[in-house]
Amino acid sequence: MNPLWRSMYGPGLFHEAERARLSTEGDALVAEGLDGSLRVHVRRAPGVRHRVTLQGATGAVAVTSRRLVIFVNGSTRIDVTHRDPVRRRIDVRLAGADRVEFSCALDVLRPGSEGTVRLRLRTTHAPELVRRLNGSG
Repeated sequence: MNPLWRSMYGPGLFHEAERARLSTEGDALVAEGLDGSLRVHVRRAPGVRHRVTLQGATGAVAVTSRRLVIFVNGSTRIDVTHRDPVRRRIDVRLAGADRVEFSCALDVLRPGSEGTVRLRLRTTHAPELVRRLNGSG
């Protein structure tokens, strides 16, 4: 990723407190310092009719036996247990050998909005993240 983007969005690392919490949850797969892209397609939201934005992203992903945590561009965007109905609405797939894609309807993150959100992150752990989150293997 361009050093300017990284200086704007941060290094893509979990905060120390979050990292400590994750370490207490057992079998955790943590991938930090990831580069990628965030695409938001808004079809309808309060004050907005239609808009598509695509921006660079830095982030971190953690999958524990209890939950999924996604940290993007300096803040936690998703922190859900695997049994939470929100988790079932987040699609996870491989977007290449070293890329994982998270996608969901926009109303998962912004109630009252219509559209989609797609986050792609580059990591060597992509196949393992997809396997753990989709429950295969």
